[in-house]
Amino acid sequence: MKVHLRRIVGLMFILVMVIVLGACTEWVSILKARQAFQNANGAYGTKEYQTAIEEYERVLELDPDGDRRVVVPAYFYIGSSHHLIFTTSRLDREEREKQIDEAIKYYEIALEKASEDGPFQEQLGPYKQYASEQLAAIYRDIRDDF
Repeated sequence: MKVHLRRIVGLMFILVMVIVLGACTEWVSILKARQAFQNANGAYGTKEYQTAIEEYERVLELDPDGDRRVVVPAYFYIGSSHHLIFTTSRLDREEREKQIDEAIKYYEIALEKASEDGPFQEQLGPYKQYASEQLAAIYRDIRDDF
């Protein structure tokens, strides 16, 4: 009887540890995503747009369904980084087209996510507006398709 009880207690301990470790793994991922977000913001601020893109994408990999106040700006700034690479660099035509296509894609995702009902709607309003304005500018000035 004692051996049976020890096994049950041992299995329960293992189960509890698996649950605790699973929760810890999720928190570690969220913390890594927040660190990547800070790194991305720093890179964007110093005009290191390719690094910013990589760090913002890392945020979305680590915590894709995370806080909307992080996810929406990440999409917006990926689009903005591609747009700025297009604007400020001397790339060949094919690479320029690729950059602007990526900018459009991420601006559209940011606009869509900022438009969804949910918490922090007021705080996300500027991203909705900025993404709309940037898309309009791209279609007006670059694509000549306003």
